[in-house]
Amino acid sequence: MADISSLVKYEQSFALKIVHPHTRKDTGMVFQIRHRDCDAAQAVVERHMMADMEEAANGTRPGPSELACRAPKRAVERLAACVDGWDWGEDPDGKPNTYNGENLSYTKENAVMVLSETHWLHDAVLAGVNNLENFI
Repeated sequence: MADISSLVKYEQSFALKIVHPHTRKDTGMVFQIRHRDCDAAQAVVERHMMADMEEAANGTRPGPSELACRAPKRAVERLAACVDGWDWGEDPDGKPNTYNGENLSYTKENAVMVLSETHWLHDAVLAGVNNLENFI
């Protein structure tokens, strides 16, 4: 048996082909992703924990409703940290895929925006980063 500490390659990039949420056909889009526990995702978690500890130390911890409201945003930030890039590609008819009419360049900020606003794409990327088979 292999060394179990290296079975999952958390930093390995995986080309996730995005399929249409209804037809399950290839959309032509590809997201480069890493495992949900990659270093970049862990850095986001640590940044959030440090902010929480600072708020607690300063006595500025928000109430339960504000904490609940920021949880989804934090989850998207962690997921976006797992995205290394993307290629919008072309649809099956050869037309360029766009986001709100433009070929959106990859940045971490754009990844957060796309994953926040496009729930089916969020779910596809989430499934990809959680699938261990993509990183073995």
